[in-house]
Amino acid sequence: MKRVLIVIGTIIGILFIAFQAFSAYNASNIMSNQAVFQVYTTIPDEDIDAYFGLQPGTFNPQRQTLACMLPVKTGDFKVGTVPVNINLGGIDCKQEYDKQIHLKYDNTELRSNVFRIMIVQKSMPLVLVERSGIGAGGTVAYKDIPVNFSRGKINNIVFTPEKAYNYCQN
Repeated sequence: MKRVLIVIGTIIGILFIAFQAFSAYNASNIMSNQAVFQVYTTIPDEDIDAYFGLQPGTFNPQRQTLACMLPVKTGDFKVGTVPVNINLGGIDCKQEYDKQIHLKYDNTELRSNVFRIMIVQKSMPLVLVERSGIGAGGTVAYKDIPVNFSRGKINNIVFTPEKAYNYCQN
């Protein structure tokens, strides 16, 4: 009986250590079934109206900004809409995952490859834009664009006037 308890205790100890090692690795790395997104644009402010098919002068950079609804379904416990960066010089294809600045999405949250780029009011928090839906309150216009992305890495998605692409795609 004593031997059985020792074997059971040893198995539980080994499983506990393996689980702790996996948890530590998962906390500091992107797994093969996860994806991280950063979104950028090269569209100048004066061309945003034409990009979205709006009348000239509709986009006001003082009151509005660009945001991107990622192709994820998070169940309201993670943000699925992010601001669009304009500094392409900040893209580092070898950037390591940092849990302080990156948000991972796993296979259960990743839905498609369609990104929704939007003009939103700066005064409206992106969480509310996402929850209130397109056309409600803070959203001026949007455009759905398919972009291929990869799991297991940071995806730097770039929207240009001509196309959208994954900047670091090999």
